[in-house]
Amino acid sequence: MKKFLLLSAVLAVQPIATHAVEYVDWVDWDQIQHWAGDPDGQNKCALVIDFQDKEGADALVWGYRWNGKKTGEDLIRAVASQSSILTAMIQYTGSMGSTLNGLGVSMNREELDFLNYDFSRAAIGDEVSFGYFTPNSSMGQDIAPGYDAEDMCIQAIERAKTTGIIEHPLNAFAYGYPAYDYDYWQLEEGYAGSDEYRWRAGWYDGYWSYWHGPNDYDYMGYSGLGMSSTVLSDGDVQAWKYIVFNGDGIGYMGGDLTETLDYSMSDWGEEMHEAAEVVQPVNQADVDFWVGTGEKAATVVFQFNDGRGPENLVYGYRWSGGWDDNLMTVISNIAKADPRMSFTQAGSQVTLTYDSNHDGEISGSYDHIDVSDTWNCYVKRVIDEDFSKVNSGRWLNPNAVMIFSHQPEDMASVELPYQLFRPALDEERIITVPKQIDYALADENLRLPLFIQVPDGGKVNTAFNWIKTDMPTISSASVQNLMGTVTAYSNFKPTDGNVQIRGSYTAPGSTKAEYVFSNEAHITLRNPLKPVVAMSYEQPEVAARLGHKVENALVFQPQDATYTKMTYKSSNIRAATVNSSTGVVTTTKTAGEADITATYAFNSDLTASFSLQSELKVPVEDITFESADENGVITLTPKEMTGLFPIITPADPDIADVTVTLSDNGTAASNYIATMYKVNLWDENNTRMTPYELSGHREGECSLTVNAADGSGFEKKFIVRVVDRERDEPIDYNTGTIMLNEEWYGHTNGGLNWFSPDYDVVYQAYERENPGMSFGCTSQYGIIYDGKLIVSSKQAVDGGDPLPGGGRLVVADAASLKRIGSIDEIIFGDETRSNDGRALCGAGHGRVYMGTNNGIYVIDTDNCRIIGKVGSEILDEEDDGKPNTDPSGSLYSGQIGDMTLAGHYVFAIKQSTGVSIIDIDTDRIIKSIPDVNVQGITQSADGRVWYATKEDGHSVFVAIDPETLEESERVDVPAECGVVNCGWGAWRTTQFTGAHSVNSLFFSGGSGITNGGDGYYWRYDVDDNQFRPIAKVSGLPAHTPGVLQAAYGTVRYDDRTGMIIAGTTEFKASGHYRYNWTHFIDAETGEFMHTVELRPYYWFQSMPIFPDVYDPEIEDIDDIVMSVDDEPVVVTINATDRDNNDANIRYSLIDSPLATADDEDGSLPVEVALEGNRLTLTPKAIGSRTIGFAVESNGKVVNHAVNVSVRDMITGVDSVVSAEQRISCDGRTLTVSGFNGTSFDIVNPGGIAVDSFTANSDNYIHTLAVNHGIYIVIGGNGVAKKIIVK
Repeated sequence: MKKFLLLSAVLAVQPIATHAVEYVDWVDWDQIQHWAGDPDGQNKCALVIDFQDKEGADALVWGYRWNGKKTGEDLIRAVASQSSILTAMIQYTGSMGSTLNGLGVSMNREELDFLNYDFSRAAIGDEVSFGYFTPNSSMGQDIAPGYDAEDMCIQAIERAKTTGIIEHPLNAFAYGYPAYDYDYWQLEEGYAGSDEYRWRAGWYDGYWSYWHGPNDYDYMGYSGLGMSSTVLSDGDVQAWKYIVFNGDGIGYMGGDLTETLDYSMSDWGEEMHEAAEVVQPVNQADVDFWVGTGEKAATVVFQFNDGRGPENLVYGYRWSGGWDDNLMTVISNIAKADPRMSFTQAGSQVTLTYDSNHDGEISGSYDHIDVSDTWNCYVKRVIDEDFSKVNSGRWLNPNAVMIFSHQPEDMASVELPYQLFRPALDEERIITVPKQIDYALADENLRLPLFIQVPDGGKVNTAFNWIKTDMPTISSASVQNLMGTVTAYSNFKPTDGNVQIRGSYTAPGSTKAEYVFSNEAHITLRNPLKPVVAMSYEQPEVAARLGHKVENALVFQPQDATYTKMTYKSSNIRAATVNSSTGVVTTTKTAGEADITATYAFNSDLTASFSLQSELKVPVEDITFESADENGVITLTPKEMTGLFPIITPADPDIADVTVTLSDNGTAASNYIATMYKVNLWDENNTRMTPYELSGHREGECSLTVNAADGSGFEKKFIVRVVDRERDEPIDYNTGTIMLNEEWYGHTNGGLNWFSPDYDVVYQAYERENPGMSFGCTSQYGIIYDGKLIVSSKQAVDGGDPLPGGGRLVVADAASLKRIGSIDEIIFGDETRSNDGRALCGAGHGRVYMGTNNGIYVIDTDNCRIIGKVGSEILDEEDDGKPNTDPSGSLYSGQIGDMTLAGHYVFAIKQSTGVSIIDIDTDRIIKSIPDVNVQGITQSADGRVWYATKEDGHSVFVAIDPETLEESERVDVPAECGVVNCGWGAWRTTQFTGAHSVNSLFFSGGSGITNGGDGYYWRYDVDDNQFRPIAKVSGLPAHTPGVLQAAYGTVRYDDRTGMIIAGTTEFKASGHYRYNWTHFIDAETGEFMHTVELRPYYWFQSMPIFPDVYDPEIEDIDDIVMSVDDEPVVVTINATDRDNNDANIRYSLIDSPLATADDEDGSLPVEVALEGNRLTLTPKAIGSRTIGFAVESNGKVVNHAVNVSVRDMITGVDSVVSAEQRISCDGRTLTVSGFNGTSFDIVNPGGIAVDSFTANSDNYIHTLAVNHGIYIVIGGNGVAKKIIVK
């Protein structure tokens, strides 16, 4: 046999040698008596073990059969696990796999009874570099076992008596670096060297060397690879020989393998048996989604732990070669293979997301969205009894199961209650659920996650149902966020059966939904793993205060019982109540006795009880209010509110409830001084309070009495004094911003607050300028138009307000807020029932359109009267033939939403119908755009009209050209922006608005608090076709700890400041709406520039309204001089409005008497035509005329005029007018002779006078102030002359 140094070279040429050399068999296959592996295996090899411990001892030989691809480690493990005499000690040492550290042979493995681990020498000596107490971080070790190491090794020896394999516990997988301590695993003194017990292990004094090659002793070679990386070849021999360092004789380094073989091993009674079946938690045969290729395989489970499906998602992972991938590499590769998974790692921060509902986006309530917390790796290898938490830098072992678990905190253990196998990418099933769930009744409900997979263009309705084919025990179940949950059982008992999940699916290209069903999930229901067997209350008797919770813990046996559900009952609910499911006991306000009994839900014979007696122990001694002064006076102004939150002494009485009453307060709503309403509020502990809200209405005083409700008889009186507010200091409301408020439906009429440019607030500013007055009930919409503030309310008056309502439509002066007039009933023609107000829109000077729940009305705002109702010229199959002026016609009905003015047209949306385009000159609908999903409408700075609609579950913005009235653009809104919705049910203007200074649209998607939307504001920049987030107001901290703000009302863009203004309220029921905020947000950066926390009141902010300060401004037009035979002249009227969109400026001619004619027939000298802002002048006769025209913007009208002269024409250059009169031009020097005292105009070819002078002598020279070109010199006496200025 070749020596060691030579044989390493043989390995390199071995593949060639196998073809060039004729081998002489060393192992006789027919003599092998003990075989391991697959009896039907088509490949075979021999395992030879040479202990080198006795002179002349034979090497031992086993056979091994297999199919497919196996390694040297597979061979050792198979033989050791099936042998009755062989023990192998194996240690995982790193990414290249495992090493063989020790081998032993004895009858029935009895040597293990005498095998010891010398922990003291291994841990204390300096030979082993493994850190037993402090990790050796320089070698990659990250944890240390401490004194537990000794017991772990003893337990490993004990397990090997059954398995045949000592799995070295101090390995690289568990600690990052292995303990090379094999020399310290030795037989007890007296047993080492015995013929009955053979054992050799080592690293520093010797080691097991690895040899293999063809079945020829002379060609056995020392292996260049470890056993985990060595692939077996059919017909080869694998040999292990123990080598001793620093010695000579048997086993010395360089010695030969023993050539003689022991096939029977009868001295130790070898009998092979079936290896114990190793069952892993996940069966690889069930895996549908595999990542990678190779002979090695493992499974990976993803646990998101966020209450959504899919959950416990299982993948298969394959690889080959001598190196194992580390766990993070495995996760990354799976994420790359699954298009719905996203994985990133930055240092120790791991982020993993999953598109659960298969919509192509990571958003919403269904997807797994990871933003924080930890991801832990738990692994169970084949050799492990359970999952262990390991560092993510460890390696994935073949046939291991890894759970990658997202935890709210770092947890040492993990559970795998079920498995949901991720379908292959080409799987056609739409809904997949776990195939099997084993559920033992527990405090945590049975859960069934869903996996949704749809082809491109398909859609699944996310409303799902359980189909319980044979599981009557499950009495109540639901599916939310793709997670099915059993919430109740009927007569729970161990059973099993199948369930399915049914969903609604629309196939690609189809409009019809159909039912689809998941695979069947087989559910096994079992009794609790650890039921309660005994229980008792800590205190058998309790003396309690009134109106307080009673603390008396129910103690279970065992303490770690897995199912602890109880039902609870009180024997006297007049004295104490108990929550039937939570067991929380609360004494009432009535003293008495009660027995509280808990009954175990799983065993009704198991009960526990205690007795309590309650009485008043801490009575109320004093009560006051924050708004009361030291004299007990509460001072208010009209429409001001204060909360009566009692301040009680002592601070924690038994019963803190009070009753409050008003007296001496008038006899009816028409003369009430103040009123009170009780509301519900919940504190940070979710404890309900019921304070009163006290509101002032009219000047005067009344009495307020507060009584303690604890039976102590305490009573105290206060004075409520309502005084007039400050009204004298003038306020220019043409500055700042108005916030229109709906106010508290059922209690107060609408109003408004005014914010100064410095964010000071004038509350109830309309009432300040109009004492005792309000708007109507639920004021939803307001505009400033034609110098007037115009407010629309749903109803004329709120019946709960002691102050009078202002009407469904209120008109006030915009600068002073002084009331001009109002309309209560929105009725026209033969209508008998008033309609409720909706949006408003200007419709020309002195006119607005008012949308209602039943059409659009034309309002004369100068006289506050209804003058008509919008009709239509378009007839369709639904038209009833009634004339446009008949308000009962079918075209009138239907709820109107938002409206916007664009040039000569108003564009209005109608619920479930579409867009109507109205000519404001005729009040007729000239075009309709059908769209049943229309939600909102506005105008952009470029003049186009945009409406928001919905298609396939997302928003679409559609642009209309205001000139052609045709669609000019259609923009799909990204899903992350949400869906723009109109609150049609309780109508409010839509969160969709434009601007006139920037070409952008501003909006919010979603639905919330009817309908402030989700409070996440976006902008769409029209020119760049970009959607950009601005800011989110929902979720901001509110007044009550733990409660958040939510958007209320509609956002608007302030062109003066570049900010959006948004209102929010505290998002909880009832009294929480008293807390409100107004946010001023930079629409470019999203920075909150200022936030005003409003004084407590039920404002219900509707929308901001901005002043209209400036009139339209017109660029001056010079006087125009024309020749009677000139072509028509076109003059452009240039006008602008700093407050509004210039695209909406309207132009019109006005009559002017200032005209003269030289012709005897008296015809006007010039004919005038106006189209848009283009004025066409056609000369007709010699004379002059003043042309008057009007410019109207946002209802404001400015008049202007231009003077036009038409004169006779003299042709020729440098011609003599007469012998004494002459006009000549040289460059810019103009000479006029014989015209002393005559005035001249220099006119360009367009008829515009560009220069003028008066000759003060008969030989007058004038220097022209004009550019080069042709001009006409026109004298006041009618003389005209063309000149060329060179």
